[in-house]
Amino acid sequence: ISQAAGDKRSEILSLENLINVTMEGDAFYECGDISEALESALKCVELCKDVGDKKWEANMLHNVAQAYLRQRDLEPALKAITESSALLDDLGQQLLRSMVLQTAIEILMAKGDATAALEVTKEIQRISKDLGKPSRQANAMLMEAQVYFATGNCEQALCWSVIADVRKSMG
Repeated sequence: ISQAAGDKRSEILSLENLINVTMEGDAFYECGDISEALESALKCVELCKDVGDKKWEANMLHNVAQAYLRQRDLEPALKAITESSALLDDLGQQLLRSMVLQTAIEILMAKGDATAALEVTKEIQRISKDLGKPSRQANAMLMEAQVYFATGNCEQALCWSVIADVRKSMG
């Protein structure tokens, strides 16, 4: 209906709801219907570009990245998450960017690039510190510990876990 009326913003809202249902809904997920979510997310990205809404475009690119990640199609996932992060950075949306960067860590680890994943954890920590969000900074430290653990560096993983626990208890 909204498509026939030419209301692109309503169409974006409708498609975003579809993506959320497709990606997070148990029935669709259990059926493995991620391709439908990806198709809708890609369409939403184009619609966002048409209406000039960069923040929604960044959100939709994040959804695209998550769908590609779930399909284990890592190069397009990394491209989409990089574009999403860059848009949010340009918009000054650092808190949202730090959340998007968590998906970047997942993608990089799936690609086996722990070095890049560690750099992203440092960026999340920096953003969180700049925003005065010690609990988010502690979460980023825990992500760093997970990366170290996944690469077999248990000593560093333990060290970052302890630092993160101390940081969380402080604020």
